[in-house]
Amino acid sequence: MHRVALLGGDGFIGWPLALRLALENSAQVLVVDSLLRRSTDVAIGNASLLPIALPLQRVAAANAEAARRPGCAGKVTFVHLDAAKHPVALVRELEAFAPTCVVHVAELRSAPFSMRSAGAAQLTVANNVVATSNLLAGMAHSPALRGVHVVHIGTMGVYGYDHQEGALVQEGYIDATVDGRTRCMRAPACPGSVYHATKVLDAGLFDVFARLHGMRVTDLHQGIVWGSQTAETALAPHLRNRTAYDETFGTVVNRFAAMVANGRRMPLYGGGEQRRAFIHLEDAVAAVAKIATAPWDPAAVAPGREVRILNQVCQVASPLDIATWIRAACEQTPSLAGVCSRMAEEHGEDAEWHEAVPNPRTEAPNNVLCVANERWRAASGSAAARQTEFAHGALAQLLQEAAGAPPWESTVNVDTATLWPGRQSAAA
Repeated sequence: MHRVALLGGDGFIGWPLALRLALENSAQVLVVDSLLRRSTDVAIGNASLLPIALPLQRVAAANAEAARRPGCAGKVTFVHLDAAKHPVALVRELEAFAPTCVVHVAELRSAPFSMRSAGAAQLTVANNVVATSNLLAGMAHSPALRGVHVVHIGTMGVYGYDHQEGALVQEGYIDATVDGRTRCMRAPACPGSVYHATKVLDAGLFDVFARLHGMRVTDLHQGIVWGSQTAETALAPHLRNRTAYDETFGTVVNRFAAMVANGRRMPLYGGGEQRRAFIHLEDAVAAVAKIATAPWDPAAVAPGREVRILNQVCQVASPLDIATWIRAACEQTPSLAGVCSRMAEEHGEDAEWHEAVPNPRTEAPNNVLCVANERWRAASGSAAARQTEFAHGALAQLLQEAAGAPPWESTVNVDTATLWPGRQSAAA
């Protein structure tokens, strides 16, 4: 039986993953979460587009759904614990649970939040890096946990996005030649925020513990996740997943969908031509569940490549592409006619649904992005074959959810409280 400990299991990716593992894989799932994401929302005045249940309500609903399914032995257990602050308790819980895999997604996941203030930057580093360090050190020094597979959900942002020449972004490693000598090394990192830098620091820790302690680690460099619900979270209100739509935690696709549903134009930073990697939530959850429940393959690593690094990516697109596709999804879906009417009333029948605004970030105005992900496709199997496309019904589903939510008041299109240092002097 699969026994998966899920650090950060109350979050945007963690909760639907817990449900997928328990309901579809009949896994025993231990959700460990500090609830920092919820308290951060309260602190900065954010909320999910649609309300979400309390953790214990979620767990009760998940176990009730599992009990209704013939042959399903899955179960979800919740422990309120901060992995960054309580390393001894973390190891104690893991040893008692005896996991076959530990999935680590207990990290603040917002680049804008990490650049918001000195306090936000410090919190991001303290939470993300220390939680990773505590997990790895605790497992490495525990005979019961040392051989357990760790799956970490990272980000494509560790590579950076200034790929003007269109060079292929490799899956984690490159062969570098210096003074006639060639060696394998991790691909160069160029993080664009404090958040992305924490993922680079995570990578260094994974390398150390894999090389020196023989730990089994898969680091998923994941694209920007869009969508809000999966097949399991849509089953009942108490199973519903969080939908962030704000400028701080809302990823661009979800934010644009919520804005259009509320009669607002989609803001394009600069010209909106920054190309990024994306993956739908359903595809991300399916792939991680597959990797977390598969036996560890020793052939997945080698000297110089002790950490298995996979690029979890389905598509590459720009904000301008996304804005165009969102409008097309509205216009081609009869049930979204009301959204089209509202946009026409607010901005004019033939007006654009997007507008260029000053870019608060320090980043290239445009870039070429080509991503290798063959090893991820092989590891995630059929899960990688789904590839929910932007142009398909998933965009319309997201728009319908946003249109059905209560009206909300957004902050300004460009969050002027979130300014990369290179922009602050220009704004002064």
